[in-house]
Amino acid sequence: MPSIEQICLPADWRNRDLWPHVAARTLQWLAERSLPARDAIVLLPFAALLAPARAAFAVAGGWQPRVETPLTLAAALGPPLAAEPGLCSGEPVLDRLSARALLHRQPWARDWLHRDPAGFDRIVGSVVDAAQTLRSGAHERAPTRRLAFWAQARESLALPTGPAAAEALLLQLALAWAEEAGAPATDRLFVLQPSAWVALRVGGPDAVVESLLEASEAPGLVLAADPPAEEPFAGVCRLGEVERVLCEDLEAEAQAAAASVIDALNAGRTPVALVALDRALVRRVRALLEREHVPLIDETGWVLATTRAAASVMALLKAAHPAAAQDLLLEWLKDWPAAAPRALDSLEALWRDRRRIPDRAAAEALWERARAHLQPLADASAMPLSHWLQRLRDVLAADDGLARLQAHGP
Repeated sequence: MPSIEQICLPADWRNRDLWPHVAARTLQWLAERSLPARDAIVLLPFAALLAPARAAFAVAGGWQPRVETPLTLAAALGPPLAAEPGLCSGEPVLDRLSARALLHRQPWARDWLHRDPAGFDRIVGSVVDAAQTLRSGAHERAPTRRLAFWAQARESLALPTGPAAAEALLLQLALAWAEEAGAPATDRLFVLQPSAWVALRVGGPDAVVESLLEASEAPGLVLAADPPAEEPFAGVCRLGEVERVLCEDLEAEAQAAAASVIDALNAGRTPVALVALDRALVRRVRALLEREHVPLIDETGWVLATTRAAASVMALLKAAHPAAAQDLLLEWLKDWPAAAPRALDSLEALWRDRRRIPDRAAAEALWERARAHLQPLADASAMPLSHWLQRLRDVLAADDGLARLQAHGP
């Protein structure tokens, strides 16, 4: 297998000068090795980069290499592959439907559905996540290495006993489902024999491209436009030091963000701007900062939506729906001030068909009060909006919901 060479582009590149660098270094490398440019293929990570890259090669003149992404190149080599119904496709919505049907065929899963519908929905999501991860891992490898990948995956998922048996069973089901998925369209790339492969690495390595370069007999070149991993902000003009924090999950990320804000405030660096794309993360950070009495100004226009009071109103509205599931009702009841803990635990035990119910009478009394509290909203489907809003206000005023909303108002 020919060696794969790598050329690091200048760390301080800007969009206007990246593409001339890419074209010049590619054509120079091909010429030095007497590789015909017209038979070479340049792979980019994103389709949005095709136009400027092709324009740069056109300006450079001479024979042009073929400039594609792995997906556009695969699409040009043949019609799209038809996915068989019920197989893991990588599409979240379709895969959830297919996984649900797959689990329905398992007797133990049907029992789970009847016993705990919300829990069944969670295991559907777990199976989809695991299957899509395994499918992606297999498709990122060369076709000749895929059998070894599945064999290693099966070996690592031997069914244990004890508390982990249920999780292992779900993983084995996800593995078998993912393994049945058809070959990806990018497998067509592995039979090509260009004069050379040239891959632009920007935004991290592309696993399919890396596998393609390793498996091909053609010479390969990687143009690395990413900064070094040890200096991710090299070449970037900055006003201060940049600190990176590795977080395992959303909760750890929220705690790290809140701690950073508090550290900045304690050091006298004000004001502090917190920029985030995940609204769930924003809500959690806001809750953590409110515990420390940190004043906040939400500039996104979602001041109310990020508060716990607003979440309580949403839980109330979902519970008031005539067809609300018991899980939604319990979610609202757990935040309803009138629900005593013992009565709530008893009601949940009653609805979950548990053998031991601490206080059945208290549970039934709580449900009667809750149903009467929700009734005005449940009967409000055919009235003017202004009347419905007034009725919602009256229901909120019956407990501390309205006071909590006013406390978080603009």
